[in-house]
Amino acid sequence: MSVTKAKDKKDMSQVIRAEMVTLLYQHTPSAIVGTSVAVLIIWIVFAGKVPTQTLMLWSAAMTGVLLWRYTSYVRFRRTPARERQIHVWEGLATLSAGITGLCLGVGGAVIASPVSPFYQGAIILLILGVVVSAIPFLGAIRKAYLAYSVGAIVPIVVWCIQYWQPIYVSTAVMMGVFIWAAWTTSTKYSHSIESVIRTKFELGKVTVAKKALQKSFEKLASVEQEVRGSEERFRGIFEGGLVGMAILSKDGTIQRVNHAFCRLLGYENDELIGRQYGELVHPNCVDSMNDYFNSAAESELTGRQRETQYRHKDGHDIFGLAALTTIRGDTGDILGIVVQAQDVTLERGIRKQLVFQASHDDLTGLVNRREFQNRLERIVNSATKRGSQHVLCYVDLDHFKMVNDTFGHAAGDAMLRQIVQIMRGLFRSRDTLARLGGDEFGIILEHCDVVDAASLCTAFVYKLGNTDFQWNDHTFRIRASVGLVTITDKSPPTGELMRQADLACYTAKDSGGGQVYAFASQEDDPAQCSDIIRAVQCMDALYDDRLRLFAQPIVPLQDSNQDTPWYEILLRVVAQGAVVSPRLLIPAAERYGQMASIDRWVIDKTLKEYRTLSRDSEIRFSINLSGTSISGGDLPDYIIGKFDEYGVPAERICFELTETAAVKNVNQVLDLMSRLKDLGCHFSLDDFGSGLSSFKYLKQFPFDFLKIDGSLIHDITDDSTDLAMVKAIEQLSASLGLKCVAEWISSSEVVQIVTSLGVDYGQGFFCGKPIPIENIALRTQRKPLRLVVSAG
Repeated sequence: MSVTKAKDKKDMSQVIRAEMVTLLYQHTPSAIVGTSVAVLIIWIVFAGKVPTQTLMLWSAAMTGVLLWRYTSYVRFRRTPARERQIHVWEGLATLSAGITGLCLGVGGAVIASPVSPFYQGAIILLILGVVVSAIPFLGAIRKAYLAYSVGAIVPIVVWCIQYWQPIYVSTAVMMGVFIWAAWTTSTKYSHSIESVIRTKFELGKVTVAKKALQKSFEKLASVEQEVRGSEERFRGIFEGGLVGMAILSKDGTIQRVNHAFCRLLGYENDELIGRQYGELVHPNCVDSMNDYFNSAAESELTGRQRETQYRHKDGHDIFGLAALTTIRGDTGDILGIVVQAQDVTLERGIRKQLVFQASHDDLTGLVNRREFQNRLERIVNSATKRGSQHVLCYVDLDHFKMVNDTFGHAAGDAMLRQIVQIMRGLFRSRDTLARLGGDEFGIILEHCDVVDAASLCTAFVYKLGNTDFQWNDHTFRIRASVGLVTITDKSPPTGELMRQADLACYTAKDSGGGQVYAFASQEDDPAQCSDIIRAVQCMDALYDDRLRLFAQPIVPLQDSNQDTPWYEILLRVVAQGAVVSPRLLIPAAERYGQMASIDRWVIDKTLKEYRTLSRDSEIRFSINLSGTSISGGDLPDYIIGKFDEYGVPAERICFELTETAAVKNVNQVLDLMSRLKDLGCHFSLDDFGSGLSSFKYLKQFPFDFLKIDGSLIHDITDDSTDLAMVKAIEQLSASLGLKCVAEWISSSEVVQIVTSLGVDYGQGFFCGKPIPIENIALRTQRKPLRLVVSAG
C-alpha cells in the first residue's frame, strides 16, 4: 500500500512539474513580446543620448537571446509530450531566462552610464517594472524567475555601488530588497499554480477512472457491432459515391479505388491497383502534387481542395478538383491517404471561356478596350519602376465606314478579320493587339523604341494598302493611319497617353491618311522627333514605291580615257507629285538604321535597270553604299546574289564608299572589297579630302578611283589652298595608280584647271545634270559626253 502511494506521489510530482514547465513555455511568446517592448522603449527614450553603436550592439544581443528563446519554444511545441525530457527543458528555460535578464541588466547599466541621473532613474524603474511583470510569465518555475531577476538586477546593483554615493548605495539596497520581495511573490505564485495543478490532477484521475468504468462494459458489448457497421457504411459510401475516391499508401501506391474514380480516368479497377498515383497526373502537375502530398503528411489537410490535371487512359487531359485526407494511427503516424477527385473539366472550360469573353472582342479575338487599358496601366507602371521603354500605337482605318455603308456590316466584319490576320503576321507575339472600337485598334509594343515601332507600323500600313479585299464580286483596298506615343518613366497617366496617341493618329489622318505619325511630347527633343518622322517618311516612300533612281554622268577629261558611259546612281523621292532630293530624309534614315533596306532597294533596282539598258550599249554605274549597310555583314552575299539574278557583269559596277564608312568598318570593308573585286567590281573612295584619316588608311584599301570632295573643287578658281590640295590629291592618286574624279564642276574654268592638274574625270551640273535612269538609253544612242580642254 505504501509503495502504491509513493508511486502515485511520484507520478503526481512528475505531472505537476511537466505542467508547470509547459505553462512556462506557453507564456514564452508573451514574455518575448514584453521584453521587445521594453527594448523598443529604451531605444525611443535613449536615442540620441547614448551612442547609437552601443544601442545597436545591445539590441543585437537582446534580439539574439529572444530568437534563441523563441526557437526553444518552437522546438518544445513540436516535441510530442511523451518524448519530452522535463528536466532538460526546465534547465533550458532557466538558462535562457537568466541570460535574458543578464543582457537586460548589463545593457541597462551600460546605457545608464553616460546619461543624466534623471534618465538613470528612468532605466532603473523600467528594468524593475520588467522584472515585476515577468512573474506571471516565469513564476511557474521559481528557478527560472530567480535567474531572470538576479540577472537583471545584479548588474544594476553593481553599477550603483561603484559610484559609492549615498543615493546610489540606497538604490542598490532598495533593489536588493526588491529582489527578495519579488522572489517571495513568485514563490507564492508558484505554490498557487502547483496547488491548482495538483487539484486538477486528482480530479482528473477520479473522472477518468469513473468514465473508464462506465465505458468499459459498454465497449465490450458494442465494439464488434460498431466495427461491422462501420465497415458496411464505409463500403457503401466508398463504392457508391458519385465522387471518385482512392485510398493510397503513404508512399502513393493505390490500394483501393471506387467505380467513380475508374470512370473519371477510364481505367478498370485492376488496372489501377498497385500503380503510383503520380502516374495518373499530367507531367506538368507532378511537382505541385508532390508538394500537396508533403503538406498533407505534415498536417491534417481535411477538406482542402486543389485543381489537378490528369491524363485519361485514351490520352486526353481532364481536370479534377482533388482533396487529400490523411489517415493516421494512434501514435500520429500516417497509415494512408484518401484522395477524392471530382471532374471539373467542363466547368473549367466554361470559366475560361467566360474570362476570355470578358476581356476579348467577339469578332476579332483581340483584347477589348477594358483589358487593353488594364495592360496599358501595367506597362506604364513597369516603365515608371524599371525605366523601360515601350510604344503605344493607335490605329484608325481610313474610309472603313464607306465599306460598311456600301456593302453592309458582314463585309466590314470580314474585312476586320482579314486586317487582324495581317496584324498578327507582322507584330510580335509578345505585343498586345486590341480592338478599341468599330474601326479603331490599339497596340502596345513592349520593350521597343519609337524607330522600330515606326518601322513595324509602316510595314503594316504598306501591307494593308497593297492587300486586295474580296467581297462577292467586289475588290477594294483600305488604308490605315497610325499614331505613336513613347512610354517611358516620364510618361503621363494612361488617359493622357491615349489622348496623345489619338492626337498623333488624327495628325496622320489629317495629312492624307495611310501614314504613321509619332507624337512629340514636351520632354522629347524636337530635332530627334523630326529625324524620327523623316526616317519614317523615308521608309514610307520605300514601301509606297515613291523612290526613283536618277543618274548623273561622270565624264572623261583626258584624251586617253575610255568612251564607256559612266553614271553615278542618285536617289530621288516623289512628294506631292514632284520629284525631290531626299537630302533631309536620308541622314535621318541612316541615323535610325533604315539605310540598309534603302541601299538594297537601290542595288536591286539599279541592276535590274542595267539589264534593260545594256542591250543597247555598254554602261558603267556607280552605286553608293552607306556605313550601316556595310556593317551588317551579309551585304556581299546579297550583292553577289543580285549579280547572279540579273546577269549583270560585275566589271561594269563601281561601288562608292565614303571615307567615314571605310574607316569605321575597316574589316567589313576589306571583306566586301576582296570578295567583289574577285568578281571584277570597281571601288571608289567618295568625298576624299573631307576628313582627317584618308591618307593614313588609303594604302590599306584597294580602291580604283578617288573622288575629290566637291568642297575643294567649288572654289578652286579663287582659293589657292584648295588648288594646292587638289593638286596634291591628284599626285597622290597617280602615285598609287588610282584614277581621280572631281565633283561639283560648275564652269568651264573649273574644267580647265582640274584637267591641267591631270584629273581624269569630272562630275557636276556643268558636266551633266541627273536624269531618270530610264532616260539613259536615249543618251547612249549618241556618242558619250566628253570634256577635253586643249593645252592652248
